[in-house]
Amino acid sequence: MNQNDLKDFYPTPENLVSEMSALVEWSRVNTILEPSAGKGSIANWIIEHSYRLNVSDQKSCIDVIEIDPVLRATLKGLDYHVVYNDFLTFETMKRYDLIIMNPPFSNGEQHLLKAISLMQRTGGQIVCLLNAETINNPFSKTRKLLQQELENRSASISYIENAFIDAERKTSVEIALVYISIERKPASIILDNLRSKQEEIQHISSQNLIDSDPIKALVQRYEFEVKAGISLIENFLAMKPIIQDSLKNEYTQDILDLKLHYTNDYDTENGYIRAVRGKYWEALFNRKDFSKNLTSKQKNDFFSRITEMRDYDFSMYNIEEIKKQIVTSIFDGIEEAILDLFNDFTQRFSTDNAQNIHYFTGWKTNKAYKVNAKVIIPLYAWNSWGMFDGHMVADKLNDINKVFAYLANEPIDDVSIPIIVERMKKFENFKNVDCGYFNITIYKKGTAHITFHNSDLLEKFNIFGCQHKGWLPPSYGKTKYQEMNNEEKSVIDSYEGEGAYNRKLKDPEHLLPRAYNALSIGVDQTLLASNM
Repeated sequence: MNQNDLKDFYPTPENLVSEMSALVEWSRVNTILEPSAGKGSIANWIIEHSYRLNVSDQKSCIDVIEIDPVLRATLKGLDYHVVYNDFLTFETMKRYDLIIMNPPFSNGEQHLLKAISLMQRTGGQIVCLLNAETINNPFSKTRKLLQQELENRSASISYIENAFIDAERKTSVEIALVYISIERKPASIILDNLRSKQEEIQHISSQNLIDSDPIKALVQRYEFEVKAGISLIENFLAMKPIIQDSLKNEYTQDILDLKLHYTNDYDTENGYIRAVRGKYWEALFNRKDFSKNLTSKQKNDFFSRITEMRDYDFSMYNIEEIKKQIVTSIFDGIEEAILDLFNDFTQRFSTDNAQNIHYFTGWKTNKAYKVNAKVIIPLYAWNSWGMFDGHMVADKLNDINKVFAYLANEPIDDVSIPIIVERMKKFENFKNVDCGYFNITIYKKGTAHITFHNSDLLEKFNIFGCQHKGWLPPSYGKTKYQEMNNEEKSVIDSYEGEGAYNRKLKDPEHLLPRAYNALSIGVDQTLLASNM
């Protein structure tokens, strides 16, 4: 190396490399480029401290460039990837996460502008040492351009005096330490074309929905995602002969392919559409305004339909059809839930029936019974590992809550029960917990004791259950006691007595409502409107 070659050769001292390293977010770094690498001072320091920096200790992760042939040979001898000679003419499609550099002081502005140019396409971090004069004395067009770039990119600049005073090659030049982070913004001709064709969705993004109606916004987002994906597939298929079939005889294995995840469809376009449909139908079913009024069984039924719904477009028409099904399901589900609960408290668990039920002489049978104010139900709240299953308990209590909210003609509260159950778990208090319509005590042996607060609601519950079981005469609630036949009267006498029955006839509120009230089960009026 002659004297002229040494003019800009100032190996970076270790303490200065350490300061450069401190600016880097190493968690974002996998690939590194060191231009003007000299004899590898920066690269060597990174490899030596790779464990602390949490980067690969393989020299293959660092590419180096060096214009001097002797120094290039030195770097090759150290097993570095020497990928080029003159950084100012270097071009590549490779993406680097970090360019870390100590360029020649005489034209450092050109080297830093080149690094910025390389990073604009892929994004990444740049750490660069410059002669401070390069920034403080912008006398040339190139330096002025650099100054503007540093301002536009909010570069961090710190100045260090005597940085090379004790270096291998000494100089008293003041140093500027520059750090730039460039955000990666992938360019997409496909996306640009889609947006230009559909002005109404030009502002859509993964975070920004375009319609004030959240359901319509979800549909528009779905439509845009499908169009973007189909365009990508079509473009891939058009380019496939180039990226897969060329050099087929020389290289038989495809380097790049397009694969669908979470689907067995072999038809790429339709398989993609089905998968996206499934994603959006699941997102819709997860919305609280769609599921909050459903029992746990109904929720499971709807979620089991996601595979089926992949065959239907995620459109406003099909969503309206689902809304109608949900409203019908809610109404039907309340009736089913009351009967299920009645069976839970009576027939299903014979061990506790004696405490749960009160017998009476039923219509055409002597096996009739109704539920007492205190019942015992099986509830295995703790799993085999001794962990409290709050979700299962909340689902069970929510089903009871929905039934009694309907009987009370009150909106369903789907928030309180999960909060109550969470408090049970947090404070380990499972005795006599107030759940609104009832108190509950949960035992680790696998049972729960429930005490109902309102006798009128319990009476409605019993009337509904007994009527559907055929234990009360068809004339119950319609005919005066005096107008009943003797067999019917005997059932009324056994069930509650003439006086109690006559009081119910005078006050219909004590009988179960004949017509469903949408508000009483908390049905969203927008859902109800689609059924009118």
